[in-house]
Amino acid sequence: MAWKHILACTFVVWTSLLVRVASGGDFTEEITVAFAGLETAQQEGGTLLFQGDLEGSTKRLLSVYPESTRTAAQAFVLGNLLFSIEPELSYKLHQRVAKEHPNEP
Repeated sequence: MAWKHILACTFVVWTSLLVRVASGGDFTEEITVAFAGLETAQQEGGTLLFQGDLEGSTKRLLSVYPESTRTAAQAFVLGNLLFSIEPELSYKLHQRVAKEHPNEP
């Protein structure tokens, strides 16, 4: 049960640090909007994660911004949120952002 608590805490830390990594400009504004749009899903996903449902938590977050309509800013936010619990998926999301916005930090 301790690992579930650690994962849940890590999830919360990443959500609170998410928007502090962007540098400014339009892309940062898009990130801020995307992050705000995930508020309910973060809470629900955190609960699922605490219950040991990693897959359910991930699906809940991804459902907010479906792949078919996901913007680079939304992919960035999702990639940051999923970094510690789904590193391979996070990497894929960040690869897309790097390709579309190579000059962003």
